[in-house]
Amino acid sequence: PSNSSAASDVYKRQESKDIILNGIDFANEEVGVVVGEFGNILYTNDGGKTWKKVMGGEKVIEITELAEALPTLNSVSFLDSEIGVAVGIGGYIVRTTDSGKTWKEVPTKYKNHLFRVKAKNGLLIATGLDGTVLYSINKGEKWEFIGPGGDLRFLWYYGIGIKKGSVYLCGENGKIIKKDDLTSSSKWEIVK
Repeated sequence: PSNSSAASDVYKRQESKDIILNGIDFANEEVGVVVGEFGNILYTNDGGKTWKKVMGGEKVIEITELAEALPTLNSVSFLDSEIGVAVGIGGYIVRTTDSGKTWKEVPTKYKNHLFRVKAKNGLLIATGLDGTVLYSINKGEKWEFIGPGGDLRFLWYYGIGIKKGSVYLCGENGKIIKKDDLTSSSKWEIVK
């Protein structure tokens, strides 16, 4: 029995090494979340000393099981100590209202890959493939498209900054763009 237990521990340690983790954020000093491949979400409530898997797929997936695997998550951000959002492949968005212990999918009509999400001052912004920029002002329950038009819609945006109500994005081809009011019809401005 002690040998099988030791072998099981080694397997668990090895399994965690095979998962790619892509994003991390803390809701407060003690509670944090890491997101990654196959919808994996790890949760800590002791400041990052220990982590527990609360959602996601396994280390090894057979080709026939890929259709059933959860999409990879790329980024996570907390709006406050309880509400957080994670985004990923195929427009996949999940939301927590209990500091990251449980997560539910937020259905949207947007299917482009999402690379980053950022929360600040009651605003959530998600960016991704082909100029996809989504925002939510209702704690991540509903998302609206505000991506730039014209030639800017073909670029991928990875970085998000929010400053006094203005949203800055940076990404492909060294572009930095800005929008001062998300709810208005104002256009995105090229900063660089």
